Amino acid sequence: MVPSVQDELRQAVAVDSQVWTYLHQALSDGFDPWKDPSVALAEQKVAVVRTLFYSPGSLVTLPTVDAEVGRIRDRTRLQDHRLVQVALLGLPLTVENPGEVDRLQNVFRQYHAGANDCRILAEAQSLGIRALLSFDLDFRNHLCQHTSIDLLTPLEFWEQLGIPRGAPTVRSPDPTNPLGREVWWRW
Repeated sequence: MVPSVQDELRQAVAVDSQVWTYLHQALSDGFDPWKDPSVALAEQKVAVVRTLFYSPGSLVTLPTVDAEVGRIRDRTRLQDHRLVQVALLGLPLTVENPGEVDRLQNVFRQYHAGANDCRILAEAQSLGIRALLSFDLDFRNHLCQHTSIDLLTPLEFWEQLGIPRGAPTVRSPDPTNPLGREVWWRW
């Protein structure tokens, strides 16, 4: 039986622009979490890569996140982000009910000042996705109690998956990709 779009969305995990950047950085040739200047960020980067390779759900982007990434001024950096999108995240999901997104955004604005943050969460909730990953602690702390989806850091989401050590990957890097020889992301 072919899963419905709704079934796939219930397994999908959206990333905010910050987590998209972490994914890009972690997938860059030569990334070594042990050499990352921030242990906390290195943990988030490893967690989002593990989620990509071990979680049955897809990592996805949302329209407002896509617009935020589109405002990256450095052309090389923007191009690199777009390559990650094309290869791993796909085109941003389409919001079917913009009126519902507007309504939810206004509700979320009561608890958090960031208009884009509230819009991103409204898009995610209106689509019925499983979770939204963000390392913006204010965003998460202000809104996690006011949404019907999981608003988690990549590390929290990875831990919540409860994937046993040694489990096989759901997807893997291409054998020609240098990441395939790395061990830091393997579980």
